[in-house]
Amino acid sequence: KKRKAKGLRKDTVVRREMLQVLTPGTVSDESFIGHKDANYTISFCEEDNIVGVCFVDTSRLKIHVGQFSDDPFRSRLRTLLAQLDPREVIYPRDSLGRRTEHILRTEVKATTKKNPLNLGEQFLDEEDTWTRIDNAEYFTKDGLPETLK
Repeated sequence: KKRKAKGLRKDTVVRREMLQVLTPGTVSDESFIGHKDANYTISFCEEDNIVGVCFVDTSRLKIHVGQFSDDPFRSRLRTLLAQLDPREVIYPRDSLGRRTEHILRTEVKATTKKNPLNLGEQFLDEEDTWTRIDNAEYFTKDGLPETLK
């Protein structure tokens, strides 16, 4: 109104700031999720027949980390994906086997966000992950959680 009274044009620039980045798997507010059920994000990688997984239930704030041997058909991975019904799947770009890529394309829901990350830059290997954890001093007070030892 003050600008109009002075004969100036209406200001058309709206200032906006990013407050947080949300993906389907990182939403923890029930009003955004729309239900009280688990809201999983899963990340995994594979080497030969060993599959390493980390899945997070953002609605209950629980983290699960592990690895398992799987058959060539990825039966255990298929079962895990079917049981969790993740909202987001994170995996290293261009480093999964053909069968695993096929599972992601055909057996994970189309509404699930598939998020391939660049290996070494965005999807860290074990050594880089531990270096970042140590440098950030996440676990200095009580030491590492039993799951990570």
